[in-house]
Amino acid sequence: MIPTDPEESPESLRRRAHELRECARRARTMAETLGPFLDQAVAAATEKDAWQGWYARETTSRLQDHKRHLNGMADRLVLDAGAWIREAESLERQADAAKKAAK
Repeated sequence: MIPTDPEESPESLRRRAHELRECARRARTMAETLGPFLDQAVAAATEKDAWQGWYARETTSRLQDHKRHLNGMADRLVLDAGAWIREAESLERQADAAKKAAK
């Protein structure tokens, strides 16, 4: 949770919420391309009789490791984006409460 200034205006809270939602949207968009980025390369490299020998096995293994790493990064990015959305919702609730208290 991002600390808030008790004197922060509802407009400022909403602006921060909007920025968090925009960051979450961009993060999810990046994750959609990051996760499957190496899928085609790994599929081609692991095709039956695509290539053989120690170098092929070593390179394919590294490629599969990189693919798993990218998928993990994409998954964590989606989780972070979810946390940012929850924080944006909290900021919006705070903005509503502050606006109501000001009346």
